[in-house]
Parts: sequence; structure tokens; C-alpha cells
Amino acid sequence: AESKCVVDSGVRPQFYGVIRQSPVTNQQERYYPAYKRVPKFMVGLSVSLALLSLVFAMMICSLNMQGYIHSNESILYIAYFNNLSKSGQIFDQNHSRVMWIM
Repeated sequence: AESKCVVDSGVRPQFYGVIRQSPVTNQQERYYPAYKRVPKFMVGLSVSLALLSLVFAMMICSLNMQGYIHSNESILYIAYFNNLSKSGQIFDQNHSRVMWIM
């Protein structure tokens, strides 16, 4: 049976869990079971990895648009974005209309 406790000494008021007897100290304690903890951890991990991947992809695109990655042999080379850094294009490093923003 789950019950929500209000405040114990040394425990945040927002913490909730099951009250059980500690196998170590034989005292009452609040316990949050692993079967509830693991899904929350996995959701957080998934969101973090997805956003980190998005940032990595944006960085690769940015490096291509600025002309730093210019070899077709590179695994990070994206021809479409790299062509935007060529002479006369929008991200031309010498005479760009947009590079002053960066």
C-alpha cells in the first residue's frame, strides 16, 4: 500500500514513495521502487540524447555552411550546405550579405 508522507527529517517535502521497513536499520523509511524510477530515467535519457543529436546535426550543418568542412571524403560533408559557402552564395566568407550576423 502506497501512502504519501508529508515531512520527515532530512527528506524533501516533494519526495513521495512507499513506506517500508529498512532491511538495514529496521526503521521506517520512504522508498521509491526501481520499477517506477527506471522509466523516468529512460525518458530523461532519451530526451537528452535526442536533443544532443539535434545540436550535433546543427553544428555539422553550420560548419558546412561556413566552409570549414570542404572535402567530399569527410563523413561530415554535406554538399548542399557546403555549396552555400562558395563564392557568390549567401554564406560567401569574402563578400557575404549574411556573414556579418555571425
